[in-house]
Amino acid sequence: MNRSFVYCFALALVLANFAGLGCGNKKANDTGQSNVGSPTPGPSAGPGTTTGPGNMPGSSAGSKGTPGGGSPPNQIPYDPNKPDFKIDLTKFSSFIIQETDSTASEWPARHGKVAVVEGRMGHLFADLTTLRERFHISNPSETGVLSCELLNPPDWRQMSPGRFVKITGIVNVRKEGRIISIDLKDVVVLEVSGAPTPELDPEQLGKDYASRPSEFDKKWKAVSKYYYMTATIKRIEKIQLSHGVAYKFIIGAGKVDLYCSIQNERGVNADPPQPGSKVTLLVDCQGYDSAYEKAIIMSGVYVGK
Repeated sequence: MNRSFVYCFALALVLANFAGLGCGNKKANDTGQSNVGSPTPGPSAGPGTTTGPGNMPGSSAGSKGTPGGGSPPNQIPYDPNKPDFKIDLTKFSSFIIQETDSTASEWPARHGKVAVVEGRMGHLFADLTTLRERFHISNPSETGVLSCELLNPPDWRQMSPGRFVKITGIVNVRKEGRIISIDLKDVVVLEVSGAPTPELDPEQLGKDYASRPSEFDKKWKAVSKYYYMTATIKRIEKIQLSHGVAYKFIIGAGKVDLYCSIQNERGVNADPPQPGSKVTLLVDCQGYDSAYEKAIIMSGVYVGK
């Protein structure tokens, strides 16, 4: 398979989803799997704590619970406990393959079936058509990556990039010319485990930039991993797009601001914050923008107040 061609095609599809939202292709932090309870940043439970996938009670043995996290069964269009087959990510190369790939003939017959997958949650973004949150799931070595679209708004305190998840979803197979794309729709998270995602102090981030601006990107942008961040919103910018609204939360961090592109519009709409609201975000750092916004650029999701 021409790896360069396939990766370029995959990147084009991803960038089409990211258009207007200001996010880039990120790599999940390498935590390694462990049995650690779910993180609980922020002062309150926040949105999604009683409905949506990923809402599973945390414990010292990791998070495990009812499929869909308590969502009414009629909201899940399949039985998450009875998948048709399992996708083994150690044997799965990419969600974009050529029709000459040795596995290409297997996928058309799997369209519409329910699959179960286990792996590490990766980069977060939003689907510009459905507005649903999406993420990448991969094996620890990241040699197999699958794109997944969540059915319901999740509780982002219970699940985050870098943690390990067990999910089910409906297989979606599309063929465009000689390229076959594979992803999962209506995804429900069944289990979450792994080391908790760390907290980030925005004030410390600002001090870090102020003390050594030339070294900031090398330290933060290169790491490219997600953090929970609790801070007060200075202002909110809304960019009207054809599909809906792109939100940008501006947060003060000393002498510099953080411009946080928020990917989960439906999560914001369910519990709208205002300037002055203290909120928790799940974000990664994309470095300092010296040319246009002159701020530290962050991207991720709104967790709640």
